[in-house]
Amino acid sequence: MDRAISDDAIKKQKQKRYIYITAALLGLIIIVWFFRGLIAPSLSRERIMVAKVQRGNFESTINATGKVVPGVEQVITAPFRADLKQILKTVGATVEPGEAILNLNTDFAALNLEKLKDELQLKEAQYQKQRLTLEKQIYDLKVNKKVQELKIQSLKAAKENMVKLHEVGGGTAEEIEQATMDLEVGEIELQQINNTILSMGKSMEAQLRELELSMNMQQKSIREQEQKLDAANARSQLKGVVTWQVEQIGATLQEGEEIAKVADLTSYKIKGSIVDDYATKLEIGMPVRVKANKDMLEGKVSDIQPSAVNGIVTFYVSLATKTHQELRPQMAVDLYLVTASKKDVLFVQNEGAFTGRKKQEVFTLEGSVANRRNVSVGLSNFEQVEITAGLVEGDEIIITNMNTYRHLPSLKIKD
Repeated sequence: MDRAISDDAIKKQKQKRYIYITAALLGLIIIVWFFRGLIAPSLSRERIMVAKVQRGNFESTINATGKVVPGVEQVITAPFRADLKQILKTVGATVEPGEAILNLNTDFAALNLEKLKDELQLKEAQYQKQRLTLEKQIYDLKVNKKVQELKIQSLKAAKENMVKLHEVGGGTAEEIEQATMDLEVGEIELQQINNTILSMGKSMEAQLRELELSMNMQQKSIREQEQKLDAANARSQLKGVVTWQVEQIGATLQEGEEIAKVADLTSYKIKGSIVDDYATKLEIGMPVRVKANKDMLEGKVSDIQPSAVNGIVTFYVSLATKTHQELRPQMAVDLYLVTASKKDVLFVQNEGAFTGRKKQEVFTLEGSVANRRNVSVGLSNFEQVEITAGLVEGDEIIITNMNTYRHLPSLKIKD
């Protein structure tokens, strides 16, 4: 026979049921919390780079490439078409000013010089001949002038006698008129002689001047040829080192062709190259940071080539320290041209976390947790990037590329 369950028994059973459910829920929560800790997003500290936000002065730069070249270099060219006769100094040899490096065959050039000298002698003889001829012509004219002046004196005397004779009734008016006409004709002839002498003098001066100019030009050609013959020894104008030369004896060299180079290796400059997209940003005097191995040198843009070649603009950088120990001829260097600068700004090391966008997300490190944060970026250079908003001085941020985790608000950093 069934017995009725008391209210106290029912109440105890319900309490037990509640206790079991509560215990089960607590266990479930503990299990979930435990496994959540096991599967929560995390990243090993060894896989990240961390940098602190700093405050100070900041420079924005654009990158370029360059190579070290001598500060002073002499390029020696062939003075005329000739064959290489002798090598006097080899590449790497030290030379003094005036010292010969190469010797060219000068036979043809020497013959040309003798020809020029012969032509000058001929011109000088023509000048003397022409001068004597013109002087004789002027002398003859002056003699004629003297004769004409005497003739005029005679005609004046004849006229005066005719007038006196007519006054005493011994001559006619027609005779006086004829004497007057003869005197006037004589005076006109004298004026004509004077004009001819003046014209002949100017003509003589012009002709002799033309011959003098021709002789001067010939003398100039002779001096130039003599200089070319002297340059056939390819003399250095510097105290320096032979860095390049033509090395094939007997090679035919054309006039103006480069045959040797001498450089002063006690000072250097930088020959830079940059894509023409940045050509408008280049300016004479622009500050430049030059990275030579581990050292950073300072310089300024000293010269810019006017046109681009194959999309590349060439420029030169004058160094503040032209004799730095790290510099070597033809050494490749990295150039950073300073386009802008700011004082007292926040900045941090520029690595993969920064993509060039003005607004982006980065992870700040707070203990063992990295939290995503929105930041604003300003100027940048090869080493650092300016932070204009979102961070404060002393913040630690992960500068490694975090694109894989950018969807997460935070993640754990494991030691």
